Amino acid sequence: MNTTEIEILLNRFYEGETTLDEEKILRDYFLSGAVNEMFKTHIPVFKFYGEEVKRKLRPELEFEMENSLPDSKILPFFKNKKNLFYISGVAASLIFIFSLIFEMSHYNNVKNVADNLTYTKAETHKAYEQTRIALAYVSGKYARGVEPLGDIEKLGISTMAVSELAKFSEEINNLNYNVNKMNTGVDNLSKLSKFTIFVKP
Repeated sequence: MNTTEIEILLNRFYEGETTLDEEKILRDYFLSGAVNEMFKTHIPVFKFYGEEVKRKLRPELEFEMENSLPDSKILPFFKNKKNLFYISGVAASLIFIFSLIFEMSHYNNVKNVADNLTYTKAETHKAYEQTRIALAYVSGKYARGVEPLGDIEKLGISTMAVSELAKFSEEINNLNYNVNKMNTGVDNLSKLSKFTIFVKP
């Protein structure tokens, strides 16, 4: 038999993908005695495999194993799994109904509280004034904080360096993306291949 065929069958055998006929071909080859030097390390595996195939179990062994187990009672409730299925379905339905009732009552309570809230004209005017003052305060702080940033345009040289660093960072990210894509491709190829692919870093 051709060494490449044997090598392919061996790889499939160790991956668990061989049929019974292919395993018989391998067993016959390794037990024949005319084995290539590069495959001699596999002979003990197939020798053991050949001996195990010939071995027959005693017919009374199953009876002995059954008798050696201790007797255990089977609970009548779980004997019929149909009952367990129906009871779990009823329990799930009850939980759903109770949770729905609880949520509906909670929603109605919140809605009633919101409907009963009424504000006078003075209260709404006061709330409006407080909101306007708070927003004016935040706007003033923001304007004062942004004002010094207008001087950054005067530093044209440094901003150019920062923009160059941003481009460099973007190129590094592109390189990392391409390397990750290549690693994914190598992983996918190694899954398809029956031989291991070694990539040196």
